Formats: sequence, structure tokens, C-alpha cells
Amino acid sequence: MAWRQDILKDLGNHLQEIRKGGDRVILMGDFNENVQKGEIKKFMANNNLRNALIMRHGEEIILPATYDKGRHSVDMIAVSDDINPEAIKKAGCIPFYSYFISDHRGIYIDIDIEELF
Repeated sequence: MAWRQDILKDLGNHLQEIRKGGDRVILMGDFNENVQKGEIKKFMANNNLRNALIMRHGEEIILPATYDKGRHSVDMIAVSDDINPEAIKKAGCIPFYSYFISDHRGIYIDIDIEELF
């Protein structure tokens, strides 16, 4: 879909402007597609971002479905690849419908600010 590519291009341009100033990025979103493949994987690589859950738990982790009618993780917290992995103390997702009404799992990270900076 051309509109998705346009949105990712605009977001990538914005992230590059932010990074020029030396800032790090934490980006959270519902990407509506498997976050480990395709356009999202390419977007992540092009913008020096890593999936925080993978960064915390390792490349071998199998990400759970985050949409209750899906089979893949479509929600993600992405972080700049220059963020110290030790700064991410916890990362995970909560069960469907456990704390709020949504067809998506809640996802979270707990960051140690002192190790982040």
C-alpha cells in the first residue's frame, strides 16, 4: 500500500531529524503488520531502531501475537540502537483483556533512566 510507505517515509525523515540533534528515540505503535518482517523490518533497519522486547530478551524470543484475531506481533516498542540494552530492565506484554478492554495486548518496557543517559 502506497500510503503505508508514505507514512513510514515521513516518519523516517522525522526520526532522522531528531537523531541529528543527538537524541535517542523510543517509538511505540500498532503497525498493523508483522513487526519482524517486510516493510517494518526494513524501516527499523533504515532508522537504526531495535525492538525493545528482542533487545531485552534476546534474538531467540518468539514474540506473541498482540492482536487477538492475529498470529503475529503487530504492536511494538522500538528504541534507538544506541540505547544501552542494560537500560531496559523489563519488557513484555500483558494478557488480552486483563487490565483494559482492547483487542490488542498491552506492551511495556521499564527503563533505568540513569543507565539510559
